[in-house]
Amino acid sequence: MTSAPSNACLAVVPIRSFSDAKSRLAPALNASERRELTVELAERVIGALGSVECRVLTNDPEVASWADGLGIAVLSPAEPGLNAAAAAALDHARSGGFRSVAIIHADLARPNGLASALASVLVGAPQDGSVVIVPDRHGDGTNVLIVPTSSRFEFAYGPGSFARHRAEAELHSLTVVTPSGHDALGLDIDTPDDLVEHRQLATPACALAIAAHPDDVEFCAGATLARWASLGCTIHHLICTDGSKGTWDAHADLDALVMRRRREQADAAKRLGATGEVVWLGAVDGELESNRANVSAMAREIRRLRPDVVLAHDPWKRYRLHPDHRNAGFLALDAVVAARDPHFFPEHGLAPHRPTSLLLFEADEPNHLEPATEAAVLAKLDALEAHESQLETTHFYGLESIDEHAQALESFRRRERSKLAGAARSFGASGSVIGEAFHLIDDL
Repeated sequence: MTSAPSNACLAVVPIRSFSDAKSRLAPALNASERRELTVELAERVIGALGSVECRVLTNDPEVASWADGLGIAVLSPAEPGLNAAAAAALDHARSGGFRSVAIIHADLARPNGLASALASVLVGAPQDGSVVIVPDRHGDGTNVLIVPTSSRFEFAYGPGSFARHRAEAELHSLTVVTPSGHDALGLDIDTPDDLVEHRQLATPACALAIAAHPDDVEFCAGATLARWASLGCTIHHLICTDGSKGTWDAHADLDALVMRRRREQADAAKRLGATGEVVWLGAVDGELESNRANVSAMAREIRRLRPDVVLAHDPWKRYRLHPDHRNAGFLALDAVVAARDPHFFPEHGLAPHRPTSLLLFEADEPNHLEPATEAAVLAKLDALEAHESQLETTHFYGLESIDEHAQALESFRRRERSKLAGAARSFGASGSVIGEAFHLIDDL
């Protein structure tokens, strides 16, 4: 090994094995899927290091062969265990003339920016008297640890390692630096809950939710849209029908109901935090057709609004009774195709637009979970309660008297929370994670 510049940091990535990794993900992934994920994460971490000099720390022949194929030198520690391996890496960096060594987990879900972090804050901080620690998102483990090679730092990985590494630094009179601006490095993948966080979509700049009726969006995707809105996403609604059959009152004034439902939908969108438009396709409730005219109208809106993500009904939901839900889903799919291709509806006079992702709610085969924050759940419930004309139908399922309102409302809120928890459990998440399930299509 050639001598390194005196200010250089050596990045070391420990990888025990691929074949038996991530056993705690067994509730969510089979053995083959866990192995594939482990390799994928490791490759992303190595790739994110850029030109930073790196070693892979392993005694596993398969991992060593993989690293060799990437042109990465391998360190083989003489003793088992991460702490002994990290100590060996520190000795190796010291003998090579490196100023510091960075021990970096191979399962970081969002390693982009790792090279710039090492080149700036992280490499600049470890003077002889300081240690840099990037904790996991729970503040418990240690995802990135940088120590000066001049120190005799003793590693203490395992549960609670963040606190032990702080104590070790203080024992040697080393200043602990926990850099700001690198929160993404706090997510590593150990549990199904971590996996949910890893697989959620990046917050889009713009999203369009297409639904058959007023309140469908809030029921099916309200928490997701509320969370995105809080992060700066522009949320648009496209409602296909007028909601005129949304009552059990045989003598209702339907013209008045249509106007009321429009007002309620606008209010609900605001309660989600949506700052975009509420667009109405104009079909009569129960009479929505999947035809060329409606595909054109919907494709026009996609081209005009230019969403990154489109959310819509899954038209293939088995045993779906309501024709509007089926047809709204087929319309959305056909409109996405038409909007992206220039020879569909050139009379629009608008540039084609291809969304990045399509999320189908009410999915027959969910394959994706968007986690919900407590604030997003509260916004979803608040938005649903804006649809006051529906309290005795879809919301409370037959409210008999006004005296039952408070009890029925609380039961409704519990039911909606239970749906969010059940969706998350189907993806192997624990009770601490709730969310909304979709079928994600990202090859558009």
